[in-house]
Amino acid sequence: MSVKKSSGEKISPETKEQKRTTLHETYPLLGLAAFVGFALTLWSTHLGPGVGGDATIYLTSAQNLAKGIGLGLVQPDGSFRLLPYSAPLFPLILSPFAALGLDLTSVARWLNILLFVGLILLVGYTSLKLTANKWWGLLPAGLMAVSPILLPVYSWAMAEPITLMLGFGGLAVVLLKIDREPANRLGWLEVSGLLLGLAISARYSAAAFLVTGLLLCLLWLKLPFWKRVLAAFRMGIIGIIPIAIWVMVQLGQTATVSARTLLTFNEMIFRFTIFWPQLNSAILVWLLPASAQSAPSTLTFVMGLLPAFTLIVLAVVSIRVAKKTPESAVNRWVSALWLFCGIYVGILLLVYLTTYPPITIDNRMLSPAHTAVIWILGLLLARLFEIDLVRPLKIAVAFAMIGLVAWFGVRTIRIVQQNAETGLGYNAVTWRQSQLIAAIKMLPEGQKLVTNETMAVLYLTGRVAEPVAEIYASKPVYPFTRYGEGPAGNDPAEAEFKAANSLLIVFDTLESQFASIYGDKAAERAKVFTEGLRVVAFGENGAMYYYPVDFSKQQ
Repeated sequence: MSVKKSSGEKISPETKEQKRTTLHETYPLLGLAAFVGFALTLWSTHLGPGVGGDATIYLTSAQNLAKGIGLGLVQPDGSFRLLPYSAPLFPLILSPFAALGLDLTSVARWLNILLFVGLILLVGYTSLKLTANKWWGLLPAGLMAVSPILLPVYSWAMAEPITLMLGFGGLAVVLLKIDREPANRLGWLEVSGLLLGLAISARYSAAAFLVTGLLLCLLWLKLPFWKRVLAAFRMGIIGIIPIAIWVMVQLGQTATVSARTLLTFNEMIFRFTIFWPQLNSAILVWLLPASAQSAPSTLTFVMGLLPAFTLIVLAVVSIRVAKKTPESAVNRWVSALWLFCGIYVGILLLVYLTTYPPITIDNRMLSPAHTAVIWILGLLLARLFEIDLVRPLKIAVAFAMIGLVAWFGVRTIRIVQQNAETGLGYNAVTWRQSQLIAAIKMLPEGQKLVTNETMAVLYLTGRVAEPVAEIYASKPVYPFTRYGEGPAGNDPAEAEFKAANSLLIVFDTLESQFASIYGDKAAERAKVFTEGLRVVAFGENGAMYYYPVDFSKQQ
């Protein structure tokens, strides 16, 4: 007796039983990988998830929406500003929890933990489907669970965890359904389009996911060309609906999109020259810990070439494996992931070249590309392990699989342990125990403040402060003067401080903030900035000042 599949291929009851046994063997291992990711993220966020400037904007915007103020920030003058720069999905998800009176920092922590587990399960399930449920197909999920790049990303209260789950989830739907489900009726095209569109509403750069999904439909759907175009159109229409709604809200309230401005041609040329070193530096951390990069000058050139060399080798292996097994489903997914990486980096470059303020090219921003690359690496090693290789090569591949997980794991445990001990961002011990923060909390309710760390003051004290405008200046200001005596009209908050209407709070991050403006003169500028000002309160990470008004001259 036999059972027929839809393709006409016959499988015996024994084969079905063997497949069921394989599933029973692989799914517990997938659960183990998910548990490792769960435990590491829980440990890493022991003192709370990392909260920085962007996270403060997300959390505060969600709280303001729950209060009926709107999705954005209240300014020092009492006016309202719609969510600046960022896509809206993450604070929209948090807002109902704020309405219930829950601590959004804790909500963000558990949301990240669950999303990391979800990503590991998604990667593992998809990889098992591609490798016929062989245990070595779980390598990508294992690499995800112990990635020293992804664990920090999931340890911060940011939008990347939602973006990765939605984006790769949408692409997985395309991959798993494109040959198995008809595209001529409502179904998987619309589901994948919605997932990919929601990813964009979490992070604008996630448009790369939707573009990749559209190209996969155009390239791989087994339909006449115009029907493929129609299928991609259906996916695209659904995909742009979420972000189109947000764009209309922005235009209606601010007449701009994301409050960014365009750069001049000369500024674009300069940005182009500094983009690639930043990209190279971020990718190098995928291979070596940051501490290992403090190498002698003789190794600097070699390390500079290492990221490009590694990616080229990985691409060559991808091509060779594809030629050896052209009909493998693994090859198709590897090709899709490479396509996504190229599109994603291209979108980052476009945004970086054209808009101000600039996006930061770091591991958080590159986390979608990192996820794709280690998924490619895991699938290629799994594929090499199962194809017909001589025994020594198969042993070498097995050791490479184990060695990769171990290398990632050792690095990740060190990172997680440090995060758990010191905390991240404004939830770090140094911020939480700051005497200066305690002094700010004791100030009268209506006291006006100006500071170089507005988001830290907002998150830790709930107070809205004016920013030090010089930090955001595009050009240096000479001669150096103490705060309160700068060029008239450059900073209204500075005039308020000089009139003794506000207090200046300077944290020890001032010099690093000035570094991008003044270079090697940043330390001098930071010193002059507070010279002669009177100290109201101080702590290990900064001080509070008032302007020394000479009342005798006012009489």
